[in-house]
Amino acid sequence: MFRGVFTAVVTPFDNSGNIDFKSFENLLKFQLQSNISGIVPCGSTGEASSLDEDEYIDVLKFVVEKVNGKKKIIAGFGTNSTQKTLKLIKKVNNIKLDALLVIIPYYNKPTQKGIIEHFKLICQNTDHKIIIYNIPSRTGINAIPQTILEISKFKNVVGIKEASGNLEQISEIARITDKNFSILSGDDTLTLPIMSVGGNGVISVASNIIPNEISDMCLSFENGNIKKAIEIHQKYFNFIKSMFREINRIRYFNQNHSQQQANGKRYNKKLYAVVAGLAIVTVLAAVLVPQGLSNPVRLGLQYTIGDHMVYDISSQITGHQVGIPSSSPTVVNSTIVLDVLSFDGENYVLNETLSSPMVNRTLPQITINISKTNYYDNFLAPGGPNVFYKADNNPTLPTYLAKSQVNIGDIWQMPISTGNESCGLTGEITIKFSGIQDLTVPAGTFKTFKIEIQADNIAIHYDSAYLRSINLAVNGNYTLSLSGTTYLEQNTCRLIKSDLTQYVTITQQSVNNGDVPTITSTTHTEKTLMYCK
Repeated sequence: MFRGVFTAVVTPFDNSGNIDFKSFENLLKFQLQSNISGIVPCGSTGEASSLDEDEYIDVLKFVVEKVNGKKKIIAGFGTNSTQKTLKLIKKVNNIKLDALLVIIPYYNKPTQKGIIEHFKLICQNTDHKIIIYNIPSRTGINAIPQTILEISKFKNVVGIKEASGNLEQISEIARITDKNFSILSGDDTLTLPIMSVGGNGVISVASNIIPNEISDMCLSFENGNIKKAIEIHQKYFNFIKSMFREINRIRYFNQNHSQQQANGKRYNKKLYAVVAGLAIVTVLAAVLVPQGLSNPVRLGLQYTIGDHMVYDISSQITGHQVGIPSSSPTVVNSTIVLDVLSFDGENYVLNETLSSPMVNRTLPQITINISKTNYYDNFLAPGGPNVFYKADNNPTLPTYLAKSQVNIGDIWQMPISTGNESCGLTGEITIKFSGIQDLTVPAGTFKTFKIEIQADNIAIHYDSAYLRSINLAVNGNYTLSLSGTTYLEQNTCRLIKSDLTQYVTITQQSVNNGDVPTITSTTHTEKTLMYCK
């Protein structure tokens, strides 16, 4: 059984783009001196997708030679083509490995039956033990528990690296599979939670740097010292998150390096050709494409089943009444966790969990349904008013919201008439699609399109009798103004970051012919994607 910590080792390169085997040997020595259970070369962290086939085989043989049986070796393995995978497996069958970490076929999005057949053929063509690698955020497809159960019945399948981030799914896998089937976390931040529902350890990125600490956490949990395990988890939690602020698979080539080898020059020639080609395309585009036009941006939510998103929300609220000093700002921080459970072709089903100090606890998880066309709810995501509620009351608004794409530079000036007789909004909102840019947030760097929102003097209408009937006394005229910026991920419309300032002005009705007090409230809210898997 595979249990404990297995380090997903990096593959070091020199400035020529060649594998730096001397540095690699030092990294392996550091790991061999630690308490980890094994090494995982050629995984995502090992930049397997940047290695050619010869380099891949060279790395595996090098690791086997240097480890020399002192630790288990699980080799990252697999492609999105079953035939290519079977050809590659012939080359690793004679390498002394403890297991192959075989990824679910990526990009193609096979059916669940297709996933099973893929692994069946692999198992028929090797005697190596197989560990399934389920990571929907990279592959675009999630292997459900029943699929994992079927694959686990093949003679040499011994475990799974689970990186769906879905604890409910992982709990079900642990419940239905054999007790000797290993469940290894594929996410350092969730190692301890996964072990608590039946996991046996982790294939870890963090253990490249803190191998003994991650091992100590796992051993403490297995030995019943839960308090110590939690202390280690919390101590290194932010450190672990910081390791994922930049993507892996970055292979750097220094074209000016004075000691380039022939192999390095080969890559640079390719790089020069690509750059020259892009330059030609850019010049032709500037001459031939009419000015003011741009490639359209696709609209519509494109989540992946298994997506796990964590958002931080910070709000600062300030109130002011004429003649009275402004109150001190009230700051409220909260966290929202979204898990994508299913998609029927039109609607997504998500689990939503909210943690807020206002209630001093995590609220019960709720299930929500979102149409893929409801991307526009992310425009005013951080606590903004739902200006699109009952949009069908307005014949103009649905025309905008039904659009499947938009050009950068487009401006939507949309009339608002929402809600019902009891409460609603009337006015106009301007939405400008102002540009494409790379945006870095704690969850990583994303290609986003920028949306600017502006609305002035939106009237808030209400039925005073109705509000009094629910013990909400209102006496005056309300107006709302909005100003903010939202960044949505290009092609998915996933919210990456947004900030919104809301100004509410209440002009109260005169009482006994006295002064008419005016009350203003300013709320500034930011919502940021902290983690995404």
